[in-house]
Amino acid sequence: MWKDLTTYRKVYLDSGLSKAIDYEKFSMISIVYNSTKIEGCSLSENDTKLLLENNLTAKGKPLTDHLMVKDHYEALLYLKNLA
Repeated sequence: MWKDLTTYRKVYLDSGLSKAIDYEKFSMISIVYNSTKIEGCSLSENDTKLLLENNLTAKGKPLTDHLMVKDHYEALLYLKNLA
């Protein structure tokens, strides 16, 4: 079993997929989106991604929702740095 896992790991690492997808960034955006959605935020996951990556606001969405997402992201980064 371990030999198979080692082989699969090598194939995965050689494929370059780990460089194509930033899993940490993906996880952070997902955490922020889902947490703010629970609090009633009207931004979609794509709106959240665009706001955090490009600082682009979603047309027709409340400013408070944008600020909620930005504040939650900053708080998450703060806690991550403390850890």
